[in-house]
Amino acid sequence: MARVFIDGYITTAEDVKDLTVGCRIEVTGLSSYDNTWKDTGFFPRIRVRNRADIVCSANAAVILARSLSLKGKIGLNFYLELPETLLADAGAYITVNGEKIPVSEGVASTLSGKACRKFTVFMKISQLTEERLLRVFTGDGEPVLLLDKDGADFTETGYSYSAQKYIEAARGTSDEGLITLVNALSDFGSLAQKIFHVNEENREEVLADLSTVTADSVSQYAAKSDVKEGMGLSYYGTSLLLREDTIIRHYFKLTNAVSQYTFTVDGKTVTL
Repeated sequence: MARVFIDGYITTAEDVKDLTVGCRIEVTGLSSYDNTWKDTGFFPRIRVRNRADIVCSANAAVILARSLSLKGKIGLNFYLELPETLLADAGAYITVNGEKIPVSEGVASTLSGKACRKFTVFMKISQLTEERLLRVFTGDGEPVLLLDKDGADFTETGYSYSAQKYIEAARGTSDEGLITLVNALSDFGSLAQKIFHVNEENREEVLADLSTVTADSVSQYAAKSDVKEGMGLSYYGTSLLLREDTIIRHYFKLTNAVSQYTFTVDGKTVTL
């Protein structure tokens, strides 16, 4: 929460109406302002004639939260509380590792009663430990004041976050189901890094005991096919892709034209 000294008192949102992180303090009855806090680390001291003279105008993008989504793809979500001036700027955008995402493409959300926009970037399973650097810009390309919910300023450096950091934070909760899920996800990502030789120097330790994993223990997951003779079709093999989506591919040899067949997965027709 933003804090300033006003008439010698530490002032927070409870003392001054609409004072939040990212606010620019404006006063109409200013008598003096002590700027030495910039060098000493103390909060600014503002002396005003009347508390009613204090006005706050928000001008910052505030990072309210981050999360992971696992709906087919692995998504890293940033929840940003944005000033009205930026929302009204048709050309405003954020960048994540330099890639532009228009502010208008952020999904309107509500978090802890605050209106915000959710921005999602997708990654491969082998990229969980890779940092994603967030910045916010006006339509003119000017950097927007970027703060976290505690008021730390990331305007100059950008805000860096990764899926692995979210996993580490989730491990500190009391939600056993969530902890089990993120540990399995971390193990999956670490093994993918090793197999595909991706960012191996930043691999996380695998927590699961893999000594019990044998050909027999995974035999129930072996590919099964029911292809009858004389159909001009024979099963050829299966592969697993670990991209943004986890993809299982089945291969078939066809004697007849593909248009003569209909393929379904879980009862749904597959478009070829």
